[in-house]
Amino acid sequence: MANLSNINGKFVVEQTTGFVGIGTTDTSFLIEAAGTNAELALNAGSIYRLRSTAGNEFIITKNGVGDRLTISSGGDATFAGGMNLSGNFINVGNGQNNAENYLQLGNARTGNGFAYVDFVGDTTYTDFGLRVIRNNSGANTSSDIIHRGTGNFNITTQDAASLLFKTNNTTALTLSNSQNATFAGTISSGAITAPTFLGDLNGTINTVTTATTKGNATNDTTVATTAFVQNVIGTIPAGLVFQGTWNASTNTPTLTSGSGTTGNFYIVSVAGSTNLDGITDWQVGDWAVFIEQGASDQWEKIDNSSVLSGSGTGGSFAGWSGSGTSVTLGNAPVTFSGNNSTFAGNITLTPASGHPIITSGTSKDLNINAGSGNIYINNNATFAGSIGVGGIAASGGYMVDIAPSGGNIIRSTRGTSVFGSYQSNNSDVYLGTISNNTFKIITNDTTAITINNSQNATFAGSVGIGAAPLPVYNPIDPALLDTSTLAF
Repeated sequence: MANLSNINGKFVVEQTTGFVGIGTTDTSFLIEAAGTNAELALNAGSIYRLRSTAGNEFIITKNGVGDRLTISSGGDATFAGGMNLSGNFINVGNGQNNAENYLQLGNARTGNGFAYVDFVGDTTYTDFGLRVIRNNSGANTSSDIIHRGTGNFNITTQDAASLLFKTNNTTALTLSNSQNATFAGTISSGAITAPTFLGDLNGTINTVTTATTKGNATNDTTVATTAFVQNVIGTIPAGLVFQGTWNASTNTPTLTSGSGTTGNFYIVSVAGSTNLDGITDWQVGDWAVFIEQGASDQWEKIDNSSVLSGSGTGGSFAGWSGSGTSVTLGNAPVTFSGNNSTFAGNITLTPASGHPIITSGTSKDLNINAGSGNIYINNNATFAGSIGVGGIAASGGYMVDIAPSGGNIIRSTRGTSVFGSYQSNNSDVYLGTISNNTFKIITNDTTAITINNSQNATFAGSVGIGAAPLPVYNPIDPALLDTSTLAF
């Protein structure tokens, strides 16, 4: 290109484009300054130099002061002073793939100092409404998050994540996504006010932990402390206070239901039916005591009207002594030894529904052993089952099964009649009388056969042998018996 001017090859103005070159005769830019340290100075009173270095850096320098902005060959910018942005965002790492993106305050320090980020979101706290700060006392200094104003300071996990608080790089407190809190250590100081615990309370509550004592009248789920228990005990009277005697018939002195002094009591001198909190049976010697019963205090009775006295012998049942109303205990005519009981007299059973004796257990047998004596039944006896006599149980379908060992089986004491006799020297069974008596067989409540003590038999009706009946025998005239008509 033809140059409009060329001054010693150091300054040219390109004729066609109007580009200006300084230090070059072939400029490709509107204004181009070429050289190892190419500079462009802007002088409006303060001189600012714009220069490009051999290290591919771009530097803005204030003359006489120093560099104010340095942009490295990699694109990093270094400001010598602060920076104010009128825009409403800073986007760090915009368009990056997997490179680290970070904002660092206080890099390459040569001494201790504060490092913080301030957030201003209102017109009241114009310096900061929220500050995240690292303090200036060295490597082990403190750090703070400072929230100003009366609004809530929230730390929120938006989704189903837990919130962990760590000390010494170890989790100390976990708030789960179901709002349960788990402390890794013990809670040993401070005060916790929590009317309701949700979830488990794990760990150890230090023994010096204190709590506010609930009111004495409160009956709820609040934890009862030692102080609360002591306060409640303090409301209970230390003892009973005797007020004198009381006439329960005339209510003298006057006592009123639900009204009185806790611990006061009276002793009944005259029996009566005065109603004190539902109690109307007052006997001489009873105590009327006013006691505390939760929300409703009332009168109660100590029954002293029934006094038992007396003594007895070990192994004996106790029984009321004397006759009529008795207050004395003595020996009853029943003794016991282990599981066995002995009755000294008769046993009278008065059944309510026809079954005075009921056996239970495996065998359900009822054994009555009179020893060498007899067992008497003085009234009617009804047996629902079979009867075994002679030490055996009924069998073979017999209602009465008898196993005699000798002598009479059934005997009537009236006329000493015998109904069955068994002799031990043979197997014959006898039916009859054992003394000078007549034996009769009755049908339809009328004598049918009479056998006298001489063994003669008299039949009241006809006797049939085979198919033919015999005429009636006439003891006055035996010849009247016609034996020709006998049929065998």
